[in-house]
Amino acid sequence: MQVPNPSYRYYQKFKGVWKSDDGACTAEFTEHGKIMAEYGGARLESYYDVSGIDPLDSMNPQPVPGLMEMAGFGEVRHPGECMRFHISNRTFYDGDKTLYSLTAWYTFDAVLKFELMDLNDGGRNEITMKKEETVSVPDTMIGSVDADGSYHCGCGYVGPASKFCPECGKMI
Repeated sequence: MQVPNPSYRYYQKFKGVWKSDDGACTAEFTEHGKIMAEYGGARLESYYDVSGIDPLDSMNPQPVPGLMEMAGFGEVRHPGECMRFHISNRTFYDGDKTLYSLTAWYTFDAVLKFELMDLNDGGRNEITMKKEETVSVPDTMIGSVDADGSYHCGCGYVGPASKFCPECGKMI
């Protein structure tokens, strides 16, 4: 049986908010393959796909031969890279100015790496991203009301109990 969307497992793995150590770069990945990122006031909003890489290929960070072995048509493998992000529009915009181009990959060490190339001077900045931990509600609490009157809905709403959930409209 064929999987309808083989990348869905990757979307689930990466969904959430990722931040750099210094907080200068923030990215949010959705389970539907969308990425929204911000760096230095510039924003990127695009769609992405993820593909796994053969571990032997990632040991040697060298250009892979491209179209008819022509120079400039190869892609570089980064050390430790195990998953490559294919982003449909890799450009960060600040208003109508294009500032950065993004390359992203995931490593065997469970680290997400962004490489931002400054489109004005060609300088490259490699950023290590970490997933922001989210507080989750235990499954036993979903659909229940606490002793203090807080309702926990399956959509994520937590607040005062009433007849309907104000977020999704579900009857309580």
